[in-house]
Amino acid sequence: SQKEEVVSEIQQRLDDYATAVTSKDLKGQLSFWSDSLVFAGDGIILGGLNEWAPIIQQDNDAADRWVHWTWDNVHILPLSRNTGSATVEFTYQKILVSGDTVNGFGSWTYVLKRNSEGWQVYQSNGHHLVR
Repeated sequence: SQKEEVVSEIQQRLDDYATAVTSKDLKGQLSFWSDSLVFAGDGIILGGLNEWAPIIQQDNDAADRWVHWTWDNVHILPLSRNTGSATVEFTYQKILVSGDTVNGFGSWTYVLKRNSEGWQVYQSNGHHLVR
């Protein structure tokens, strides 16, 4: 069904993003986000990918390597053939260039829209927490 297809496509997009993060693939990470993104998370609101991209770059530069990024408790809601939302929990572990280990987790909601680039996030909200 159309609904199942949208759910499958958004799940694949989430999985592709996790792979891009753990491989420090900046191009793959940036392609997840729309240029007109509104990002609300961790106590800030950013308007546009131009404000979010430097933070992603800083995170990549600080990480020596990612051990894992895992999505849990995934709830995907198709809103139409070309829009949907995903609310997830996530866990990750990364080793910083400093040698420190970061064990993080949180919850997030993404609002996605299919465009000429595929599925991209237009609105995003959540929290990154550290154990």
